[in-house]
Amino acid sequence: MAALTGSILTTRKFPTLGNSLVLTKAFVTHPHRASLPVGIYMFKRLVTHKCTGKNPTFCKSGTTVADVYKTGVCVKCDYDVFKTILAHQATIKHRKSFVKRCLPKAINNTTGELNVDFLCSGSDLEAAEASIAGF
Repeated sequence: MAALTGSILTTRKFPTLGNSLVLTKAFVTHPHRASLPVGIYMFKRLVTHKCTGKNPTFCKSGTTVADVYKTGVCVKCDYDVFKTILAHQATIKHRKSFVKRCLPKAINNTTGELNVDFLCSGSDLEAAEASIAGF
């Protein structure tokens, strides 16, 4: 599962996009200095294309530019998923536990939204937002 390691998947064979690069990356981990039950799910999609030059303030006609979509969700589990507040010490085992034990309970099957009991707040949310911004 690529999301456990933050692996990047790329293709230039995306329907309707010609030879544009489509890059997809997902990652589940622990935000640095968040409390032990807190994990994050992050997703990023990047698509390259040639600049049209219609607005030369932004790019020169013919240069390669990229559009990026990025999102992330902070989840406060009902148990201590991670064993330290330090993000770099989150292991594959911890990330698997987050995906298999916590996320299924955290996400409402009907709406796809995060259940209110699993919402992050305060310094945990701040730590998650910092990680998501840097992803």
